[in-house]
Amino acid sequence: MARFSLKRKAACALLFSVAFCEEEDKEAWPKRGKTRQWIKRRKEKGLFNVIDELRIEDTAAYREMMRMNYETFKQILDKIEPLITKRQVQGGHKVIKPAERLAITIRYLATGESFASLHFQFRCGESTISYIVREVCQAIFKVLGPEYLKVPSSNEEWENVSYLFEDRWQYPNCIGAIDGKHVRIKPPPGSGSHYFNYKKWHSVVLIAVAGPNYECLYADVGTNGQVSDGGVWSKCNLLQSLENGTMGVPQGRPLPFGKDPVPYVLLGDDAFALRPFLMKPFPQRNLTMEKRVYNYRFV
Repeated sequence: MARFSLKRKAACALLFSVAFCEEEDKEAWPKRGKTRQWIKRRKEKGLFNVIDELRIEDTAAYREMMRMNYETFKQILDKIEPLITKRQVQGGHKVIKPAERLAITIRYLATGESFASLHFQFRCGESTISYIVREVCQAIFKVLGPEYLKVPSSNEEWENVSYLFEDRWQYPNCIGAIDGKHVRIKPPPGSGSHYFNYKKWHSVVLIAVAGPNYECLYADVGTNGQVSDGGVWSKCNLLQSLENGTMGVPQGRPLPFGKDPVPYVLLGDDAFALRPFLMKPFPQRNLTMEKRVYNYRFV
């Protein structure tokens, strides 16, 4: 609430200053469609220069800033560059290079900063950044989606996921870790409280299944924020497919040192209902040593 109050006070102060500013101050603002001078100095003083310096001089800082190393960045750029390259129009504004467009988008995805904040960092128009992020995300999804957002569909693929979970995390018969995330949004006009969640802000719900190497095996996003994780999961097509056995998940296999077959399972928290194919930790009270060990291994 304190954070909200500060934002509200800042907004009120801004409105007050704009409403009561003198006429000569109004004339100091650039006319619509005219690029401000400080934005024109993007090439010399924009954040792109800092990114290049980190790439050359401090690879650890580059990774911290971009949430990936330069080699990964370059691989993504090489794949989507034809889709985000713009042609220079004679007499028009200088186009923003593909590498810069990708850097803006990666920074937005890595930090969750607003377009207004990135507008000052990269010295690009706010509406320009909005367009760039949307276009680059669509290009990433189109080119990399089929390769990296592929849900396992056969016994062999699910068994491979299970073996990797057991090898890396010592949890046998696991085919994924599931959780929900509220993604903050600006509510559509006229939506009222439809997207208003229990955290007191507007969102859509993302349900995702992560693999043993943090890869995304499945995602469902778009349900309004009023709905809980469990509510989204109850209507999810993944749940329906697991219930009717159309996901290609094997029937089960014995646990280490066991004889009877045990189902393959997803791992979730208390927001999800316990099912034969979904396990959750024991409640944190009156735990035996065996239950404590299980919870430790679970998380």
